[in-house]
Amino acid sequence: MTLFRAFDHRNYRLFFGGQFVSLVGTWMQTIALSWLVYRLTGSAALLGAVMFAIQAPVFIVSPLSVRTARSVAGTAAAICAANNSFLLSNRSAASPPSGETMNTGA
Repeated sequence: MTLFRAFDHRNYRLFFGGQFVSLVGTWMQTIALSWLVYRLTGSAALLGAVMFAIQAPVFIVSPLSVRTARSVAGTAAAICAANNSFLLSNRSAASPPSGETMNTGA
């Protein structure tokens, strides 16, 4: 199938596997940190502050990376950088609200 043709190459399979493991680890760390903050403080405001602190570097660096890509490599690199910054900044938008992830049944 042409859709998965990239997986014919060993280097891409290694890259894809490494990215998958890294992304799962990042999600686990984010959930564990938010869970810890909420369990220790019980404050939704502090939970929001911690989640903002996690995302702040992405919001700051993304516009700079787009500007750099436009000046260095042209339009194609700028489109890739813009797409990557969009995906990174919206990574947490797909997760459920904090109240749903913190339900421990206790």
